[in-house]
Amino acid sequence: MRVSTIRVLSLALSITWMCGSALAEDPPAKPNILFLLTDQWRADALGYAGDPNVKTPNIDRLADTSLKFTHAVSSCPVCCPYRASLMTGQRVLTHGVFLNDLQLPSRSQTIAEVLAVAGYDTAFVGKWHLDGHGRSTFIPRQRRQGFQYWKVLECTHDYNNSFYWGDEPRKRKWDGYDVIAQTRDAQQYLRRRVDNKRPFLFVLSWGTPHAPYLTAPERFRQLYDPDRIRLRPNVPPPMRKSARRDLAGYYAHCSAIDEMVGQLLDTLRQTGQDRNTIVVFTSDHGDLLGSHGYYKKQQPYDESIRVPLLIRYPAEFGEKGRQLDVPINTEDLMPTLLGLCGVDVPKTVEGLDFSGHLRGGPSPGDGAALIICAQPFGQWSRRRGGREYRGLRSQRYTYVRDLNGPWLLFDNDQDPYQENNLCNQPDHADLQTRLDALLIRKLKQSGDEFLPGSKYIERWGYEVDSDGTVPYRNKGPSKTAFNPDKDVISLHYDHAPDKDDGQSAAADRTVLESMFATDWIKKHAIAVSGAYGTNKPRFNPDSDAVMSAVWDDCGGWLAAHDNRDAVVRKLVERWSATIKDGGHVWVKEGGQSDLTADVVRKIKKQMPDVATTRRIHVVQHANWNEKTTTKQDLAYTKANTDYIRISDANRYLNRKGGDAPFVKAARGHAVFGKAWNAAFQYYDPNQRLDFSDTGELLHILGLGEIGIDAFAERFLLLGKKAE
Repeated sequence: MRVSTIRVLSLALSITWMCGSALAEDPPAKPNILFLLTDQWRADALGYAGDPNVKTPNIDRLADTSLKFTHAVSSCPVCCPYRASLMTGQRVLTHGVFLNDLQLPSRSQTIAEVLAVAGYDTAFVGKWHLDGHGRSTFIPRQRRQGFQYWKVLECTHDYNNSFYWGDEPRKRKWDGYDVIAQTRDAQQYLRRRVDNKRPFLFVLSWGTPHAPYLTAPERFRQLYDPDRIRLRPNVPPPMRKSARRDLAGYYAHCSAIDEMVGQLLDTLRQTGQDRNTIVVFTSDHGDLLGSHGYYKKQQPYDESIRVPLLIRYPAEFGEKGRQLDVPINTEDLMPTLLGLCGVDVPKTVEGLDFSGHLRGGPSPGDGAALIICAQPFGQWSRRRGGREYRGLRSQRYTYVRDLNGPWLLFDNDQDPYQENNLCNQPDHADLQTRLDALLIRKLKQSGDEFLPGSKYIERWGYEVDSDGTVPYRNKGPSKTAFNPDKDVISLHYDHAPDKDDGQSAAADRTVLESMFATDWIKKHAIAVSGAYGTNKPRFNPDSDAVMSAVWDDCGGWLAAHDNRDAVVRKLVERWSATIKDGGHVWVKEGGQSDLTADVVRKIKKQMPDVATTRRIHVVQHANWNEKTTTKQDLAYTKANTDYIRISDANRYLNRKGGDAPFVKAARGHAVFGKAWNAAFQYYDPNQRLDFSDTGELLHILGLGEIGIDAFAERFLLLGKKAE
């Protein structure tokens, strides 16, 4: 009896120990997510998708082991709207980011915030473009939408001179071509997590293959000969030469990313994290690259709206790839990933959770993805043919309405390059009626009233220019904002007609009266200097008299060709007084730097702290050349210039020599001119006037490229418009 009792007790203890041990085991680990986001990579530009030109062996191998979506759609095919929908699972008219360079509202719950609550570590490296505070501005932690590890710049397309911010407001630079450097950082992050039991979400957001196309490293550009590029047949003949050139560069960026994808997959395998990591490869939108006679995105054609989408999750789906033809939209990605991770989807999400379908269940949708352009802007503004639209992309058809009614209808099976518009053709009336009814039903379900874009801009309170574009403001390295109560502007105006006639004098009066027509300018501008760098009399007496009279009316004074010493004394006096009062001096100078340099030297002797407090901010008009520029000029520019004004950005930035040293010497540069030129042409179609100095003042004050009407309303007299 005693033996039996002992055996029973031993068995009970064994069962209890076994049950306790089982209960003590960790539950199955939640999967990691490595989200690889490219910029402007269209769906067909991959080897596995049938492109005859591009070399993407690593992504092709990834496709062989992934769920491969053939009809992934960018619901609003442009950068910021896509990214906002990706992060929130919401449509653009819900989160409000239907234009570029807007801030994603903090009230929207993001995938990073949801996963962080579920125990995930979150990381983001690369292009962000959801902050709306300028494209190179530091983004504090409270505006990072739930991401913890952070090496980000809002937006840049200078891939070989690329910067980022971390946790501190100290800008750092990626080494070389940023695609490679950012990938190296991601690899280091993966290696550091080998012993970390917490799952992670890591978003690696590359800026390419977005233009500029011809900037990938040379070894990748050597892979493609423009003359051998095979074009899509919907590229019109006049564009074929440029399209081949640009596609060769575009494919070079693609091949560079492809190599990085291969290295990331190797790192996952080497660290033992490959089976339990969901790898997503996709893009924010495509690029027309000459198809249908257009470049870039926003438009409803397949080259713009369709994107690659691969999802690899070996622990769940094994190593054998599978093709899915069901349309999936941008806002569906967040809930689908949360579903795969076993995390509840927030009620704020509007996208569909396809995780059940990926596991073999039915598709949650109706077989069509909704596409939208709420407001055309930027590269597809109205003057470039842009228009509001709503549309559908199903597995077979594309159907689109604009504000005037049905616009496009394509049978993509029979017409894969979308060259035959079936819209309003009697033979396809029944099909159009069915698709139109489906579109109207989906718009009603989503609460989309399909209003003109201006109504949504007004509803959200956005400031846009005449093209419907949100101005973005990069103020360069200076962290100081203009203070209208203490600061002054020193405007060195060097308009110097050399003809001694009444017409030149009248032109001077018109220019100056326009430039100083507002009380705002009168209050803040302190000096006008003409031909200050020379003793050669360039002004005729009539012009001198006119300018003196106009300037006297503004409460200032005139510095003409023969009073250089007086100019310097007066500037030293005014600038010093402003600085002593705690203000800053904002200087616009022309191509001659010696006047400002002379003033700065004298003030520094009087006030040594100016060099460290940086209370003098200079905008440099970079029109010098290597033949006339001295080493002293270059040293001055490097020491004192906050911004560089370049009228012809491409000419100055792309050529060797010339003004390029000044661009590199300055701590930052601002390229502008085109918007101002447009404003000048608008108010003076015959190009009789030159308001470039006023335009530069706008940039000094951080107002950016505001629209023509706002420009005139704020700084010019509307009544002075040239007839």
